[in-house]
Amino acid sequence: IDKNYLFKNINTLEKKFDNNYTWRKFYNNKLKNEYKSLFNLFDETIFLKAPSFKYILGWRIKQEKNNYSNFNNSKKMKTKEIKLFIQHYEKITKWMLKNYPKFANIVLKINKDQKITSIIKY
Repeated sequence: IDKNYLFKNINTLEKKFDNNYTWRKFYNNKLKNEYKSLFNLFDETIFLKAPSFKYILGWRIKQEKNNYSNFNNSKKMKTKEIKLFIQHYEKITKWMLKNYPKFANIVLKINKDQKITSIIKY
């Protein structure tokens, strides 16, 4: 992720808990080094492109409900916990929504109802 964007605070987690950029530097370094070599092993990449980040919280809450529908609800994350969890990945998700289609071989555009609306092959 470009450093200008990486060091811009976009959510509460970054403003209050990562003001020294420890988390952001950590994952950006992983992407640049370890993940890059992993990605190079792929023949093709497929990107599931959400319409925007604003739908992620609702989707993640739905996922949590489905994950634990047959299990003890004490393991289930509360909405407040999910909000904090997704903030860890908000910056990279937004960056990917904007930039990753340039790098993917196939882009599946997903609408707000999580249905595929188009498939673009590059």
